[in-house]
Amino acid sequence: FELRFFEVQHRVPTLAVRVEGGGKVLAYSADSVPCDALVACAREADLFVCDALVAESDGKDAARRAAALMHPTAREAGEMARAAGAKSLALVHLARFATRDRVLAEGQAAFEGQTAVPDDGTVLPV
Repeated sequence: FELRFFEVQHRVPTLAVRVEGGGKVLAYSADSVPCDALVACAREADLFVCDALVAESDGKDAARRAAALMHPTAREAGEMARAAGAKSLALVHLARFATRDRVLAEGQAAFEGQTAVPDDGTVLPV
């Protein structure tokens, strides 16, 4: 495997990671607001695992909290996946006050590829 790290924007020093091997790419956002480094990390990834704290349709307060905590919304995660040309997207790190169905719908609306909100222990193909 080849690992590449990308400095992303969060309250503390944080790195996204890109894992390449066997002709496949897995990109993991870590915690960050949307930024060019996340798009670069996810460029043409087979699977982009991105935190999406809430759906914007969870309400303005939820979206403001996501921004204050320096995490993307599901829409922003989907937009980054689309801009990166990723093949599939897994939305993770949902807040306890997020609505799972809304997060999924919002991610799917912003990204045309396969989108999932996996549970703990879910296995996703790369």
